[in-house]
Amino acid sequence: MMLRAIVVGLVLIAAMPMADAQSRNHKSPHEIAEASRQLAEKREACRQEAKAQKLSLLERRKYRVACLKRESR
Repeated sequence: MMLRAIVVGLVLIAAMPMADAQSRNHKSPHEIAEASRQLAEKREACRQEAKAQKLSLLERRKYRVACLKRESR
């Protein structure tokens, strides 16, 4: 019982900085929607590029992951 209380306490202490960091991120719903739309467009563009190259299933996935990393920089 005591060990469980210690573990719960440690988890709560570890989660506090993450909650604080999230509360400082003041993005409006419009900014969130715009970022989501841009990401969807990037994903679709990478998917179309992989399809145009006629890659196998695993090669397409690997290409899309690399493409998204390359696009985000």
